[in-house]
Amino acid sequence: MDADARAKGHRLVAAAAKGETEALKAALEDGADVHFEQDLPLRSAAFTGQIDCLKILVEAGADVSAQFHEALFVAAKAGDREMVDYLLDQGGDPVIVMKFHDKKLDTASRDLLTGRGLRDSFEKAKQDQDLIANLAEEAQRNGLKFNRRPPAP
Repeated sequence: MDADARAKGHRLVAAAAKGETEALKAALEDGADVHFEQDLPLRSAAFTGQIDCLKILVEAGADVSAQFHEALFVAAKAGDREMVDYLLDQGGDPVIVMKFHDKKLDTASRDLLTGRGLRDSFEKAKQDQDLIANLAEEAQRNGLKFNRRPPAP
């Protein structure tokens, strides 16, 4: 890698780490490699909690799975639910994080990584429950008998 490419890469990493979105965009437009040093700009944004920079880098093609999903690991370790959810939406894999970074994760980090599935399940169950309640009301308005079972404990 030539000196110019390295300088551009370092500018990209610095902008990502500092949360300087305009400088980050300028470095990308100037030809900085979004994958510089195995996606170090993305990992730097995750390390410093710069979600806006992280999103810009992902939109520019950064690999959320770089270094065994290290950005997702860092976000979970920091307790940053917004960043964890975003990285999961972009293909982050909590199973790989827990496999390769397990000894460094505490209970709260594990819960953050796995809890999203539970949150999604509970939200879906609530939506289903609301739908059933609406159908029951409509059935009763139309003179049909509808016996609702109580929700499971």
